[in-house]
Amino acid sequence: MDVRVFLSRLGHVRKSGKNWVAKCPAHQDRSPSLLISERGDGSIGVHCFAGCQPADVCGAIGLELSDLFPESPNEPNYKRPQRDIMTHADAMRGLGNELGIAALLAISVADGQPLSESDLNRGLTAVGRIRTALEFVENGQY
Repeated sequence: MDVRVFLSRLGHVRKSGKNWVAKCPAHQDRSPSLLISERGDGSIGVHCFAGCQPADVCGAIGLELSDLFPESPNEPNYKRPQRDIMTHADAMRGLGNELGIAALLAISVADGQPLSESDLNRGLTAVGRIRTALEFVENGQY
C-alpha cells in the first residue's frame, strides 16, 4: 500500500520532517500521537506514543497489519528488505516491554479482573515474543 493511501484514512495528518504525525484512530487522541513513516523496504512504519499496537491502528481504519507491507517484488513501491541490526540493549528493552505487559496482565488476573479479548491477545503476543527472544539467545542468533 502506498503511504498516501494510508495517510488518507487518518485524521489531522501533518508532515513532520520526513515522517508524518496524526491523531491515533485506535484511542481517544486529543493531540497527534501517531508517527507514520515510509521505510526503505517500501513498508509503512506506524508508532503510537500512547502505546497502541500497529494492528489496532490498522483495524481502526479498516486495514490489516499486512497492508503495511508490500506483497511482492512486482509491486511498484517494493524495495528489498534491509536487515536492521538490533543491539543487545534494543533486545533487552523489547524483552522488558513484553515482560511488563505479561506482568500487568498477571496482576489483573490475580486481582480477579477478567481479561478482555484484546488483553488476552496482547498477552499471547507478549508470550510469543518472549519465547522468540529466548530461542534467538539459545541459538546464538543475537
